[in-house]
Amino acid sequence: MPDFEIIKQFVVDQMLTNEFMSGGFLLMTLGAVVAYLRGVPGAISQFVQNRAFATVEISDDNAAFHWLEHYFSHTEMSSFSRKFQGRGEVTGDDEEGEEEKAELLLSPAEGIRLLRFKGAYILLERNRRDLESTFSDDQKSYRESYVLRAFREKTIRDLVVKGYQGYQDDDADEAIRVYMMRRDWWSLKKRPLKTLDSVIMQGDTKSAVVDNLRWFFNNKQWYTEMGIDYHRGYILHGPPGSGKTSLVKALATQFKKPMYYVDLSKWTAGMENTIADIPQGSLVLIEDIDAVFEGRKNVVDNNSLSFNTLLNMIDGVASTEGLVFFFTTNRIESLDSALTRPGRCDMSIFMGDATEDMARDLFLRFFPGEGGWADLFADNVPPNTSMAVLQEHLLGNQGDPHIAAECVGDVKTPEVIDDPVQEEAEVEAGRRHELPSTSWGKLLKKDKSV
Repeated sequence: MPDFEIIKQFVVDQMLTNEFMSGGFLLMTLGAVVAYLRGVPGAISQFVQNRAFATVEISDDNAAFHWLEHYFSHTEMSSFSRKFQGRGEVTGDDEEGEEEKAELLLSPAEGIRLLRFKGAYILLERNRRDLESTFSDDQKSYRESYVLRAFREKTIRDLVVKGYQGYQDDDADEAIRVYMMRRDWWSLKKRPLKTLDSVIMQGDTKSAVVDNLRWFFNNKQWYTEMGIDYHRGYILHGPPGSGKTSLVKALATQFKKPMYYVDLSKWTAGMENTIADIPQGSLVLIEDIDAVFEGRKNVVDNNSLSFNTLLNMIDGVASTEGLVFFFTTNRIESLDSALTRPGRCDMSIFMGDATEDMARDLFLRFFPGEGGWADLFADNVPPNTSMAVLQEHLLGNQGDPHIAAECVGDVKTPEVIDDPVQEEAEVEAGRRHELPSTSWGKLLKKDKSV
């Protein structure tokens, strides 16, 4: 009998002081209750569960699911289950000279577990169900959801808000968060930060764009008071290799904003719902829009995106406030004015081939203090040479400014055929897309933007 008392006292002490023992017991008890209720007739079971717990189900087609995933995978959870779902993530970009680092991120696996959050317990259940059919490689063949049960609804709300805050703030000072659309979900890629100094543009164009975007982010209340929809649009146009995508990456770095990449050429039904989940304040990049739409016609085979759907996505009734859209194109004259008008595309920015000043600035980034060689380099750059071609040339001659400057005339440039009809069309496009008469507009006009 004394032995029994000793064992009993030990168990009681452990239940009171050891969170794994007490949590495990509570998980077993709550799990048993939930399992029992499943065997009770539906109406009674539902009544008891609704009275005992606040229950919230969040599916993976909802942004809150991904907030929780991020929170669970980046937090040391006080959890009474050791079963996880792993996901590999690589940070850094070898092409940018950054060291790549691999990391294993853990999140709750299927099943039930007990979490402790801010002193309260949450019974977390992760479910997965297979779909009968899929329509493309980018669509998942299954659906997942989290079911959260707690004694107080506020506990669940606080957890979701905490997940959102971490999702927004994580790694903002260490990497650009680039989200790639996969039909009905977003795949996260982390890319090295890109400073504005690394993007070389003509004249005051860059500072005009930065000032304009800063004003937008700082004046949400003004938009509300004026009754103007709070969103912003930029169209970046010019030849390939002029730095259009690099500018967007640099702006994402400067303002510590996530970047969402939308490939319209792979559009399938339902993607507009995925875009509606993009958080406010994000930068949305839509590249080469002229490859999808000529005027209002979708020229991509087996693509269900209509021009009206695109416009509604930007500023329709159901569009997300606070988004900043960037459209890139090599042929602005092929775009319909309904897309490029002010209110949808508020600034039109021309990004052309390298000028002498741009070439000189690029050279000095690679060879600081070599002003004499930089002048020679700028003088020797062939006409119609893109900044991308010059950068590749300098990368291949990093150790010798003399060779880099002397041999730049030998770089291969794409063949350019002057087309007077095309030239006239571009001039006319410039008239149609002329910027409003603002200080930003004047700055951009000086730099040959339209």
